Amino acid sequence: FWLCGQAGTGKSAISHTIGQRFKTLSCLGAFFSFNRTYSAERTPHKALHTLAHNLAYVDQAFQNALVKVLDKDVTIVGTFAIQVQWDNLIVQPAQSLADNCNGTIVIIIDAFDEC
Repeated sequence: FWLCGQAGTGKSAISHTIGQRFKTLSCLGAFFSFNRTYSAERTPHKALHTLAHNLAYVDQAFQNALVKVLDKDVTIVGTFAIQVQWDNLIVQPAQSLADNCNGTIVIIIDAFDEC
């Protein structure tokens, strides 16, 4: 689901409301909001690190898979290659869950245009 619109039309309010709803339903895997006030926090790397952390926090199997990835090469978190981080911190651990997933896991990224 991709929500887009003009600035000030309530996209962030909708994203946060949806996030709260899915949190209540216990299927919010991760939420990240780019914030124009904090430029140091508005990086794809920060977003991926936060998403991986949140997913590991809510799902023990994801956490175990992420630990295995990082045990092989801890330097992944420091690489500037965003595709390498995406593949190793999100995709690879998520693929290991395919057979064990018991429902929907929602990931919300708000204000992506602020990145």
